Amino acid sequence: MSAVSQEITKEKLLAKAKKPAEDAMKLHSFYRGKMQTMLKCELRNLNDFAIYYTPGVAGHCGVILAAESRIGKFANYCLSRSLVT
Repeated sequence: MSAVSQEITKEKLLAKAKKPAEDAMKLHSFYRGKMQTMLKCELRNLNDFAIYYTPGVAGHCGVILAAESRIGKFANYCLSRSLVT
């Protein structure tokens, strides 16, 4: 054990607690956001985009709304940690 110990003060603890929020603000600005959504499939043209995005998504939403038990077949909801809109 070191003979020199650092005194733990309320101010030092508060500064340490605020550090992640300060870093988050810097990183958000640097990356222009901190989260990213990546494709699972290749988009070759506008037709592919139409299939994979709206209205392609709307059809599956209707199926899930009609029978919630089918959500596992059409969505990876178990992989989600949050819903970001």
